[in-house]
Amino acid sequence: MYDPQKVELRKVVAPPYDVISPEARKRYCSSSAHNIVWIDYREDKPGEDKYEIAAALMDKWTDDQILARDTAPAIYLLEQEFVNHSGELKRRKGFIALLRLENFKDGAVFPHEKTFPRQSQDRLNLLRATCAHFNPVLALYSERNGEARQVLDAVAANSKPAIEITDEDGVVHRLWRIMSADHIEHLRAIIKDRNIFIADGHHRYETALAFAQGLRSQCGEFHGDEAFNYIMMCFVRMEDPGLEILAAHRLLNDIPNFS
Repeated sequence: MYDPQKVELRKVVAPPYDVISPEARKRYCSSSAHNIVWIDYREDKPGEDKYEIAAALMDKWTDDQILARDTAPAIYLLEQEFVNHSGELKRRKGFIALLRLENFKDGAVFPHEKTFPRQSQDRLNLLRATCAHFNPVLALYSERNGEARQVLDAVAANSKPAIEITDEDGVVHRLWRIMSADHIEHLRAIIKDRNIFIADGHHRYETALAFAQGLRSQCGEFHGDEAFNYIMMCFVRMEDPGLEILAAHRLLNDIPNFS
């Protein structure tokens, strides 16, 4: 977690790496020497290993306590408040936690996108260098009874967020630590046996699988609870009233004999 006493939080956060244009990257970098894109989305420069530089930078931020590990395990409630295209105020709630990695063929985690080797290799190189996940995978699950939302609503109603910022698109992000053992166990029980659908983050998930498989082959014996067997995910209910999935429009050009 960033230490809000040492950095201005709105100047150090950024969207997932794969939606950041080169122009936006420069803007984020100029906003703060500690913006996460300095690690997560470094430029290629001749003669430099950008992944090793990213790892060294992360180590320095950790040593300087710019980034500080929380003192106890937690699940993190994330609320995103935004105005949709129809002018309605929406609040999407989810929670950030670890998911034990599973191969797609095992039938519990479902993808829907084709991935590209170049992007996967980029993420794998960064993961090998830093041993850290910088972008949570966005995952959807179905839970019609709304028990998870009740837990999240109770946390939000009874405590102040640890982080609250408004990004350049006007989206308000609020983050709470969920440290109650009862709340954590309740959320674990809700999600445990459900199907998980990757909404965004296919390259990140496949990269984590490749990273874990490589370490398993190296260590020979493993018990399954090692950190590399897990990935950071943001879980959102399909029935959440703040969840909106928009059409992905594509423009096709220069098609022969087509008006």
